[in-house]
Amino acid sequence: ALDNWKKFYQRSAKVHTFHMHIGLGWAFAKTETVQSPYLLSMQPLMRLMVFDGMGYYYGLFKGRRTVKNQWVPEGIVQQELKGFDQGLGRRLWYISKGEVNELVQLIQPFQLPRHPDLWRGVGIACGYVGGSGKADMERLLHFSDECKDDLCTGIALAAISRNASNSVSEHINLACNIICGKPLKDVLNDESLKKQFE
Repeated sequence: ALDNWKKFYQRSAKVHTFHMHIGLGWAFAKTETVQSPYLLSMQPLMRLMVFDGMGYYYGLFKGRRTVKNQWVPEGIVQQELKGFDQGLGRRLWYISKGEVNELVQLIQPFQLPRHPDLWRGVGIACGYVGGSGKADMERLLHFSDECKDDLCTGIALAAISRNASNSVSEHINLACNIICGKPLKDVLNDESLKKQFE
């Protein structure tokens, strides 16, 4: 099955690389395969996206344990937890239906060290899917508090994905301006983002 994914990846990765790795994470989660030697050959950001897919999967299909009880599957170590929580943060955005107060209530029970990665996932979901107005984005920025930079990183990752697939929307432009404090083109050219995942 992994060989089939690799072939598909060779055809589609240029436009949908994040989605491809997130999908691989879904497959690993569904088969309860946490470790794979293939993961070690990936760039850090792509490996993060695989565990993002796992976190989203567990938040979607095993939400009672993963969201309500803040459970982490056996075998997820600290570095992998960053990606797992990023995916879980994306899921929390959808569970809350973009309602900022509800989102904050979902994040609060998690241990504080997990908050930055959850907020980065929130930024990816908010930036990519759209639907939030200026006031909601400003509230999101306010409530992210000490995780503002992580929220901004999530918006930047959403912007990279939108740009790669030639599907830049007015919403991602707005999110860059409000949450990152700069236009989309500056977010895309920010070298500090790349350094975070080296």
